[in-house]
Amino acid sequence: TRMGNIKASEEFAASCKNMVEYANPREGDQVVIVMDDLTYNEPLANTLRLACESAGAGEVFILRTKRPVVQWEEPGKPFVEAMRASDVLFNFSGYRLFSQPWGVQAMQEYGTKLVRMDTRHAWMLNTEFAKFPKELLYLITRKTVDIVARGKRLRVTSKLGMDVTVGI
Repeated sequence: TRMGNIKASEEFAASCKNMVEYANPREGDQVVIVMDDLTYNEPLANTLRLACESAGAGEVFILRTKRPVVQWEEPGKPFVEAMRASDVLFNFSGYRLFSQPWGVQAMQEYGTKLVRMDTRHAWMLNTEFAKFPKELLYLITRKTVDIVARGKRLRVTSKLGMDVTVGI
């Protein structure tokens, strides 16, 4: 219902604002939001679009694909063209693009900023994880990787009795 969409949009607002702050679109940037038939959610797409426009982005396009992008399989032509034409691309569809050839090409040759959506489904945007500042989350991740990389062994334990040690 229309009222249901408004309520959902309000619930998504904080998470969408967080994602847009991380993406940091510049004035006039072209932004593409990619969702597939499994992840498409109109209130979410529109809330993210409005957050991009409020941040100063130029045109914001919503691309809906039939199926998700499968890892190491080239995405369809509209998806590839969207990466080429956009300054910022929010990808709700399929695997991360950073390590795949067309994702690397989009970043290096076209200057596209690819924003990985860890929250592929609308319900995930109402979690605390989605509202946690992405820049801080990635900073913690980078710091953790730096610390682990300096070690020779990694040991993970839990209160339930898990005790795993691996060489690095």
